[in-house]
Amino acid sequence: MKTKITFLFFYLVIQYSAKSQVEVIEHCVTQSSLLSSGTVSVIDDSVLNGNSNRTVVLQKIRLEENGDEVNNPGNISLDYDSALGRWVILDEDGSQLVSGACYNLAIVGEGEDFAFDVKCDAGSIDPSFTNTCIIDNPEINDDFGARCMYSSVRDSDNIINDLDYDLYYNYASPGSWILWTLIGQLFPVDARFNLICNPVGMTYFEHLSDFGNIDRIIVSVQLFSLWTVLTHPLLDNNPGAKIFVSHRREPSTDFFADSHSVKYNTLTGKWQIHWELETLTSGDLTFPTNRFWDVFILDNPLNINDRNTSIVKAHPNPTKDVFHIECQKQISEVILYNNLGQQLETINGNDTQQLEINISKYAQGTYFAKVIAEDQVETIQLIKN
Repeated sequence: MKTKITFLFFYLVIQYSAKSQVEVIEHCVTQSSLLSSGTVSVIDDSVLNGNSNRTVVLQKIRLEENGDEVNNPGNISLDYDSALGRWVILDEDGSQLVSGACYNLAIVGEGEDFAFDVKCDAGSIDPSFTNTCIIDNPEINDDFGARCMYSSVRDSDNIINDLDYDLYYNYASPGSWILWTLIGQLFPVDARFNLICNPVGMTYFEHLSDFGNIDRIIVSVQLFSLWTVLTHPLLDNNPGAKIFVSHRREPSTDFFADSHSVKYNTLTGKWQIHWELETLTSGDLTFPTNRFWDVFILDNPLNINDRNTSIVKAHPNPTKDVFHIECQKQISEVILYNNLGQQLETINGNDTQQLEINISKYAQGTYFAKVIAEDQVETIQLIKN
């Protein structure tokens, strides 16, 4: 019996470690990537080339040209062009893509249970609520805590989907996740979406836009910027973070009826979610408050510590109670955060190069320690088992 239990344990460990993690690449629209129509940009990357069976989700990155913010309000979709053997980005309303526009692409291999596609066919569009598409997948059915990022994707049916949409959880019994567009609009039959839910290899947390974290710059009706500021130890002062954000509507909140983008503010060291509008109207002068955003960050150790410049080590890691921190410089303080980016406590370093962090009072999970040492700040990931 002992042998069987040991074998089962190692089998489960191998099976879990075999689960692939999310990969992230960046694509920027250039004159050479654009097809002649100007509405399609070809992605040329070894991770995706020839791989039509990947699940891919897209995130807009906000542009800045000559110090001016540049909006990118079009409804963007992904597609796999079988003739080219390439994935492409296209504008659903037929507008020209902005040369220089950049996008993050999250990619998951075939067969992973946290990545799947949704087709809004006659069976998933409720005849009573034709602006909704019911997602039926056992991985997230009746799970209000699931967190998903999603993108519109075309397939062989070539269904155009130029609607604004967001994700909503129906708390009825049984509960279900729903893709939702504005009341009065109709989901195109057979419109398709890619979803990556509870992704392996990413940290994710919830952000609520409120009057304490929104801001704006308005020069004219065509030159403006409206945003909400994100705060998390993996994002702060990290321009290389690979980030995705999804709007999630709750019963107490409203629809977010426009596209959005992310931007790193070099002056503040903060990432921001921007509202992409073509022009301002009298009702669009501030970023909407009381909106829930699910924020996903790639767990790449090089985004936390560049191994070539790291001055901090933590051991043992994982641990049940005490981490021993060693630093090449004198530590002034260490700030401990939970996985949501909430500050838990500050530990005085007393200008030493070694200290201990006791996390025995906290639950199992992932934590982050921001180590401030002389002229350097480094964030390390800690795991309590």
